[in-house]
Amino acid sequence: MAEMLTEEAVGLLTAFLDIIRRALVAGRDVFPYRQILLIYEKLIENRQVSFSLYDGESGRSAGAAVLRMSEGGVERVPHQMADPQWQVRLSRAYIEKVVAGADHYAIHPELLDWEWMKSRGAFRDAGRSGYGHDCLKVRDLMTPVVMTVQLGDTVQSASALMRKLDIGALAVVNGGGTVVGMLTDRDIVVRACADGLDCGSTRVSEVMTAGVVSCPEDALEADAAWIMESLKIRRLIAVDRLEQPAGILSLGDMAARSGDASIAARVLTAVSSPEEAEL
Repeated sequence: MAEMLTEEAVGLLTAFLDIIRRALVAGRDVFPYRQILLIYEKLIENRQVSFSLYDGESGRSAGAAVLRMSEGGVERVPHQMADPQWQVRLSRAYIEKVVAGADHYAIHPELLDWEWMKSRGAFRDAGRSGYGHDCLKVRDLMTPVVMTVQLGDTVQSASALMRKLDIGALAVVNGGGTVVGMLTDRDIVVRACADGLDCGSTRVSEVMTAGVVSCPEDALEADAAWIMESLKIRRLIAVDRLEQPAGILSLGDMAARSGDASIAARVLTAVSSPEEAEL
């Protein structure tokens, strides 16, 4: 059984989570990491979550505590009542840094890089099952070219590029070349055509899905599938060690190249459910 976190550590963790909540509320329309919004709202809020802290240098665990997060705040769940659905592992140094600059981070959510979330290895379903671990890596499955459009490009020109390349999604980049969103054929139909917008004058920035859900290119297929299933999405940006786009992993890639057909089938079932949130 994991060592219990001290009350001091729980207090620090509670303060950190409150800052995250404030940042999400204040900046939800401009928050750069839509993945964090989705995970917080769809998977964490109003559920029991087991948080463990570790030392950033040694990697040694300082213990764990089960907390319940809701709109009313954060409370510790008594040991005898604990039944966490999720497990999150956090660097104590990281949350100390955020808590020390609480007001600054709360009004500047773009500074919350959440390295632990990017790594994916820190966030796990406590009851996770159904995916084997002896499987291919994302780099073995992904389409290793990320085709991009600019924020200011027209929807018509983006559509023409999709037709030319026979693809259904494009990464959207800003002036500095950073991926800031995705434009899918579904975005064009639902947000442009359905509203009668002039695709020749409407900009990509007006109909794209802001934010990017990504995973490391060296992640296991099982981890990528788990992200897609949990967030009900059909594609991920695969990034290299420098967080630069290395490819796109789609549900179609999994179906065509996976050594385990059941993985793609399970993800398809999840993303096709009525509450689907296509990204």
